[in-house]
Amino acid sequence: YLGGAGQEEAVGVQIGSADGINEHLVFVAGWTNSADFPTTPSVLGPVYGGNTDGFVYRLDLAAGRLDYATYLGGSGQDRPAGLALHGDRALVAGSTQSADFPTTAGALAGSALGGQDGFAARLAPEGRSLDYATYLGGSGDDSITALADGRDGTLLMAGATASTDFPTTNGALSSTLHGPRDATL
Repeated sequence: YLGGAGQEEAVGVQIGSADGINEHLVFVAGWTNSADFPTTPSVLGPVYGGNTDGFVYRLDLAAGRLDYATYLGGSGQDRPAGLALHGDRALVAGSTQSADFPTTAGALAGSALGGQDGFAARLAPEGRSLDYATYLGGSGDDSITALADGRDGTLLMAGATASTDFPTTNGALSSTLHGPRDATL
């Protein structure tokens, strides 16, 4: 078991590492409303932010230990929905209602965009910091529900938006919202 006095739900698990070198590692992402979720020393989020926080932990099956466990989120509701690996780094995406979700310099969106936003983050190998983290969305409700490592430095994400101003790229299949909520890729 891994949890605290509240609720926990794991939403993603990856075994090994994307480079195939550390096949004994198990990465898990999910959400918790436990203020006493067991984090490990010197991690990105050692303290509960409030409401619902994401969590990420890594087990080393060969050594029989918990390498790290960290909260991921701010003071609002944060819910990871997907987990992928880039080498020995966890890639996590989901939705946030936190105006103080941790982002990194150079993020696509370094501040909340409105309503519920999607987020994407890549943790450093030991869970101590973020390689990058960004909000993603527009002025309506947005979420990311799946992601994959593009191996060439890209991150592939899919989700949903209710934002008429969701950011699109040149040459996108569609750059306008067609209904109350559309899928995104």
